Amino acid sequence: KDSNIGWQIIVDWLNEQGYKVMVISKQKTNLKNIIDHTGNFPIEQRINELNHCEFFIGVGSGLSWLAWAVGKKVVMISGFSNPICEFQSNIINVHNFNVCNGCFNKHIFDRGDWNWCPEHKNTDRQFECSINITPKMITERIVSSKLIEKNINFDFDKYTKNIILNKDDIKI
Repeated sequence: KDSNIGWQIIVDWLNEQGYKVMVISKQKTNLKNIIDHTGNFPIEQRINELNHCEFFIGVGSGLSWLAWAVGKKVVMISGFSNPICEFQSNIINVHNFNVCNGCFNKHIFDRGDWNWCPEHKNTDRQFECSINITPKMITERIVSSKLIEKNINFDFDKYTKNIILNKDDIKI
């Protein structure tokens, strides 16, 4: 399975809206139709790339905080931390309060455990805070926040037909 299916849907939606998507994470990506600037680059280069973007989409990580620090609007996709614990300006939170969430604010984080999910590890509910944030939720927040004014129709069903995400599909 493609563990980046959700991110690919977001990339395809942004491309459909007329945007070019640049990925600047340190980790390599298999995403298609992007400008691939992944790798280990100096922070000054990342700051320059962020300075030239319209907005940044990411998880609760250093790149989101860096984008915020250079004054960019940040679409923060995060279930493991409570939105109140992230920066409070220039942020569009995408968070699902209807499932287990906010573990980062209730438990001591084990940064060496890539499967860290203190309340539901090794169960069907592992990572439900992330799994239950859908591409459609993200795009709806982007549009409702007016980051994108002209929303061109996009067929989410063509992507999500026969796709059921589970914890093995999530790559953060």
